[in-house]
Amino acid sequence: MAALLRGLAGCGWQTAPGGSAANVMRGLSSLADEGRRDLAFFGRVGNDAAGRDYARQLAAPNLRACLSVSNTGAATAACLCLVSPSGERTMRTSLGAAAELRSEAQLPRGWAEGAALVHCEGYVLYRPELARGVLRAARQAGALVSLDLASFEVVHGCADALLGLLHERALDIVFCNEQEAEALAKVAGVAVDGGRDGAVEAAQSFLLQSCRVAVVSRGAAGSVARCSSGARGASGAERVEVADTVGAGDGHTSGFLHAYLAGASLDACTACGCAVGAAAVQATGAGLGAGAWERVRQQVCGILAADRVGGCKGSAGPRMAADRAGTHANYPEACTPADRA
Repeated sequence: MAALLRGLAGCGWQTAPGGSAANVMRGLSSLADEGRRDLAFFGRVGNDAAGRDYARQLAAPNLRACLSVSNTGAATAACLCLVSPSGERTMRTSLGAAAELRSEAQLPRGWAEGAALVHCEGYVLYRPELARGVLRAARQAGALVSLDLASFEVVHGCADALLGLLHERALDIVFCNEQEAEALAKVAGVAVDGGRDGAVEAAQSFLLQSCRVAVVSRGAAGSVARCSSGARGASGAERVEVADTVGAGDGHTSGFLHAYLAGASLDACTACGCAVGAAAVQATGAGLGAGAWERVRQQVCGILAADRVGGCKGSAGPRMAADRAGTHANYPEACTPADRA
């Protein structure tokens, strides 16, 4: 990583706190009404300036940064995002101290108690013991569990771990993009008919044998969601000028989860996901400024208000609790379980 950064000296790069699950937590924090949401992010950083800056920049009045500090000399994790003129990005990551978080036993005692949602990023699948422990603790705490597949490389590289969790019915909500859906259909050996559209449909059908909700973000084509009850929802994407796509998928996930935990329909959940994702691609990096968050918050509020007036077509159904070995949220307004998968 140091060599890469030296090679980019003078290219005008900038730094910002990131990480998929952290981006989702920041999104949920920013979308929440003041005092209505208690969030926590769990992770590990190095004993260095980058780690201290990360903790400071991540924390918010309703978001606790619960970060253990490495004593091995490992540096805080870093991800280099290379963005093309068209806004597409390539990432190169150095896990550093984050790779030392390998077991749920390393997290604070009782970390999942009282949670309404435990959200995990797909990269945790590279550490299957950590993934299994986190999901087991979440289940024992009565929490709803969501997983973002993160990358088609994760799906291929961690196929055994992912398929094992699905076989154990350890997940409630699974998020992926089109590439990840295609990869999942392939590793699961699912027959696909109809190109990319067929792969999305096949992947969702496969997921819904084991989990409650399967969500696929489709970039400029919007978002589609299906529920094991048979309900469906979809939303088109807004036409916006793309600065870069870093954090767009995480924004979509935070918007969807925000609406889902409020009991919104799948149509409204996908619309909220697309609204936050559209805001994310207009910003440089994974973070939005205060003004942008205020605008998207009002947009999401409007979507949810219209959904309440218009009924619950494609109802998302249950709402309960969540976290990752990195992410945990309490929702006082959404703690009544419905048809538990």
